[in-house]
Amino acid sequence: RSAMESKASPAGGSAANADNRHDSTASFSQKLEATISQVVVTRDPFDAASFSAVDYINEHFPTEESLADVDEFVHRLRHQANRLDREVLRAVQQQSRSGKKATDALEDARLAIVELFTKINNIKEKSRNSESMVRELCRDIQSLDHAKRHLTATITCLRKMHMMSTAVERLEKLSSEKDYDEIASMLEAVFQLRQHFEEFSHVKQVRSIFDRVDKITRLLRESVTEDLKSLAYWASDERTPDNSKVKIQRNACIVADILGDEVRNDIVDRILSPVLHNYESVHDGGEMTSNLEKTESRFMWLRKKLLTFDERLTPILPASWQTKEKFVNDFCALTRKLLSKILEKETPSWNDADGDDETFKTKVGQFLVVVQKTIDFEHELARLVTSRNPSADERRREVERQYRMGVQAAVDLSPDSQSTNDLGSDDGIGAGNIDPTSVEGVKMLYKKYKQQAEQRRVRDPHSIPGETKDARQERERFVKKISSCFEPYMNFYVDLESRSLSEFLQRIIRDEKWNLDIDRSNAEDFARNQPPVLQGSAELFLYIKKSLRRCSSITRGKTLLSLFQVYRRVFQSYASMLDMQVARPAPGTDSLPVGPETDVTICLVLSTAEYIFETLDSMQDMVKKLVDEEFHESIVLEEEREAFLALTRTCMSSLVSALATSCDGAIAVISVTNWQMLGSVGDVSSFVSTIESALDERVWRVRAILSPLHTRYVFDKLVVSLAQRLRNAVLSCKVLGDIGAQQLLLDMQQLKGIFQRIPVMGMKGGEAPPASFVRLVGKEMGRIETILKVLLAPPEALGVSYQELVGNSGDVPLARIQEMKGLRVLAASEGQGGGSGGSGASASTGGSELKRNMKQFFAEIKHAM
Repeated sequence: RSAMESKASPAGGSAANADNRHDSTASFSQKLEATISQVVVTRDPFDAASFSAVDYINEHFPTEESLADVDEFVHRLRHQANRLDREVLRAVQQQSRSGKKATDALEDARLAIVELFTKINNIKEKSRNSESMVRELCRDIQSLDHAKRHLTATITCLRKMHMMSTAVERLEKLSSEKDYDEIASMLEAVFQLRQHFEEFSHVKQVRSIFDRVDKITRLLRESVTEDLKSLAYWASDERTPDNSKVKIQRNACIVADILGDEVRNDIVDRILSPVLHNYESVHDGGEMTSNLEKTESRFMWLRKKLLTFDERLTPILPASWQTKEKFVNDFCALTRKLLSKILEKETPSWNDADGDDETFKTKVGQFLVVVQKTIDFEHELARLVTSRNPSADERRREVERQYRMGVQAAVDLSPDSQSTNDLGSDDGIGAGNIDPTSVEGVKMLYKKYKQQAEQRRVRDPHSIPGETKDARQERERFVKKISSCFEPYMNFYVDLESRSLSEFLQRIIRDEKWNLDIDRSNAEDFARNQPPVLQGSAELFLYIKKSLRRCSSITRGKTLLSLFQVYRRVFQSYASMLDMQVARPAPGTDSLPVGPETDVTICLVLSTAEYIFETLDSMQDMVKKLVDEEFHESIVLEEEREAFLALTRTCMSSLVSALATSCDGAIAVISVTNWQMLGSVGDVSSFVSTIESALDERVWRVRAILSPLHTRYVFDKLVVSLAQRLRNAVLSCKVLGDIGAQQLLLDMQQLKGIFQRIPVMGMKGGEAPPASFVRLVGKEMGRIETILKVLLAPPEALGVSYQELVGNSGDVPLARIQEMKGLRVLAASEGQGGGSGGSGASASTGGSELKRNMKQFFAEIKHAM
């Protein structure tokens, strides 16, 4: 290896120098190297950018033995170098020749461009010459074309000028004859021709004709006004219309319509103003008609005038004038103004009547009657304005419309329709119970259809079945035209509703029946039905529903929102009144008055609170459907729902206390009995049967009245409360001997069985109580049994037994167990006599005996548990 390296070192050195020279003279950037590698794809190692001569030689001559082929390898390299020299020489020669050819080709291209540019200039020059020649040839033709166009326009203008002159002459003649039928057509033609000559109004002849037209227009305006002057007395009963002039007046109206809006509006004002002025003078100053109670006489006046209008003016006035609608709108505006004046004058006396409820109710009641009649009249106005004798085609279309409505109603009530499926899900139709095509099915479908119609009528008392949106908007176009004047005074209505609801609330509380006719014979019937509620709650919702219907028929804006706030206060007051009916423990105790009436009252209040809590949600949705959309966010009853939810919790807590209080007398026997004096364990104690009787007397009522969910909650809490009272009674005993503890343990086991039967106590059929309830009773009563079992332990094992059964829960202090065991004096005497030490053997023997006794005791306790 060393010899090879020494022989190869000159070659290696020269190769390294060549590599260094290559690196210094032919190094390229990485981007260029990458581009070259993409263009020239080769596998020759000499073409690699990272070529190293030393690495290349070491690769071909790795060992000393491989140097035997070095001469042949050098020969190949020289041959390859010579070949590359020849290729480079050829490439240089070829590049030299190619450069000369490229220069010659570039010169040829430049000469070709110059020649092309010359030819283009020659073509452009020829084009300009051709255009000048064509323009010279067409100059005469253009002149003739302009002459023809001007001549045609002149002839047309002269013809129209002649037509207008003739029409004006004809119109002058007709104006003197008052032939309005011909005047209408001729006048319209003159106005159309005049528009053509407006740009030539500076021409003397045209200006002259325009002046003649203006003069004719003034004469016609005066003539038409004079001929239609008699229409101003259309509402007068003293003057009878001249039917012979109907045709002339109708044609005069057509002429007035052509004369323009100013003439038409002037004529309409002349016709309507006297009537409205007479209406204002009669209904504004007279004592008999200028008070609020006489508002309906105003509507009667308009109905009568509209009949006269249809009889005397409808045949004359064009429908496009909408005179009748203008008359109604003017009447509404004037009536609104007059009613506002009356209300401004009368309402102060309503405020003065606040102390007198009857006077206030009378005045506000009259006000509401007027408001309701006004709203009804506004809905009637659309029909009064459009009412006329229908033509034969209109009658035919109405019949077809009613027929289509009937077909649609039949489809809606068909068994295959979605509405029938919905009805079937609610009423048993189509679900295999009732055949929709039977008589009974059709009756039920018709009943459901009437209910839906009634719901629509509540939302809109003036709605029409099958009415389209456009038709409804047309019908409501006069709504609030008059009644808007009542809005500032609707607070009196809200105040009246508030007073009425307060009185109603007091009455239902006063007349409420707080008890039920329930006994063991009908308890099961009560349990199967819905939980009974106080009658007043249903009456309250019915009253509020009627109140909502009254208000929504009058207004659905701020007044309804204010009334909704009144409903909220009423529900809060009702919750407070019901809460006052719930008996509560005396301060500092958890005892309640004992009696079946107490249980029934609390149960009724509880069921009523639950009923109202659930119904308030649907009431909130109902009010949102009635009130305007802008007030939807203000319709919330969450506080009221929370109030009744809190009342529900109060009732359940009071009911548990009432049921537990009925057992207090029997439980008190435990703490007053001297259990230490018992000689032996006998039958269960008398207080056990007393507790069972007390529960059996009252539990069945609760189960029959309350819902299953609330019943289970009350019974769970009752067991916890009774177990706590029993535990307190046991712990209040001074000293319990072993016999007393065994007797109480027997009693507690008996009570545990009684408590486990509370959910089914008094039921027929021997149903088993729920397993979860049984476990709850076992858990609560087990705490008392544990205390008694600890008391049964031998004195020397009391501490270990306490730790084993009670542990670190801390429910009962060990000191209290020792007191009940009567060990306090014993422990003190042992403490005073201590100090003498026994032998180690005897102590060990005594300790072993104690451990055996404790193990045996714990085994017996666990077996008993």
